[in-house]
Amino acid sequence: TDFMGTLMAGLSAKARAGYSLERLQESVLLAGDVLERLLPD
Repeated sequence: TDFMGTLMAGLSAKARAGYSLERLQESVLLAGDVLERLLPD
């Protein structure tokens, strides 16, 4: 999906910019929470 492509591109850019693994993982967890709320069961 566009959401996942944008998320992955953003995470990749942030990783190249030197963001910590912990910070990147927090972003992934937040994105997972968003998907769980928006996707039907």
